[in-house]
Amino acid sequence: RLSRLLDRDPIFRAAATDQRVLEPLQSLLGANIELVHNRHNHATLNLSSTRSDSFHRDSTQWSRGLVTVIFYLEAADLDNGCTQVVPGTHLLPGVDVLHRVEEEGWVAAAGVTGQAVPVPMPAGGLLAIDSLIFHRIGPNQTDGTRMSMTLGYRSVDDLTGAQAHAKSELVCGERVYRGNDGGP
Repeated sequence: RLSRLLDRDPIFRAAATDQRVLEPLQSLLGANIELVHNRHNHATLNLSSTRSDSFHRDSTQWSRGLVTVIFYLEAADLDNGCTQVVPGTHLLPGVDVLHRVEEEGWVAAAGVTGQAVPVPMPAGGLLAIDSLIFHRIGPNQTDGTRMSMTLGYRSVDDLTGAQAHAKSELVCGERVYRGNDGGP
């Protein structure tokens, strides 16, 4: 895993702010979008292994909506460990952990992780998911790799106004304020 990707080379920010990424995100998040620096912002190299990653959420409970976008730098298929998602789990209650959610008592009892669906993607493909959905990388059973870049996006919070946003950057639209306290 290579963290703080956006600080490493301008090519990563260029990919993150490309209109081919931002235009589809506008249908999910609206016209005003922030790129989050303190969640995701990493690249992952899935090496050959017989074990799977654990299921996890990118946020433990409902809070401000975060869209996780996975950029597939190499093709991802069943053999080299494509992403697996558990449909509908973004609607479930909060969990106390980000990783190994399948070990949470109620999650294990419900057996929901057994409903995981693989999502094969071509090189250059993008997968946008709700940060609350249970997901993981599948096992890479090949001699090759499977590389991806993961970033987080959210709508501009119209209750914070022009306050400093050290952990995110505006990548589309503008920062607006719609609070009812009369101030920005």
